Amino acid sequence: EVFCLNFQCSYNYFGETKTYDLLENGGNIPLTQSNKQQYVDLYAKWILETSVERQFDAFLTGFKYVCDGVFFELFRYEEVELLVCGETELDFHDLEEVTEYEGYKPEDDVI
Repeated sequence: EVFCLNFQCSYNYFGETKTYDLLENGGNIPLTQSNKQQYVDLYAKWILETSVERQFDAFLTGFKYVCDGVFFELFRYEEVELLVCGETELDFHDLEEVTEYEGYKPEDDVI
């Protein structure tokens, strides 16, 4: 009860605040010193897995559609990572040289 929280988390869904129970009846289970590790574990699982499950499943379906079969036999994992994620280090100098501004100039405060 020190934390004034319970086993729920709230999130914004298109302007509406929704609540998710991390445990069954989570709204009635207070967060205490003795159960804080369980709360952190459940909250991290919700953030990293449960809350994005639908979106990730859609991504995975599309990814498998494009990249299934022989694709993974042709490339090493580092090459697949580069294709999916892009470069790990960004060269902002090169980016600035090729940037085209619409309605702005490079000297504008917002840039």
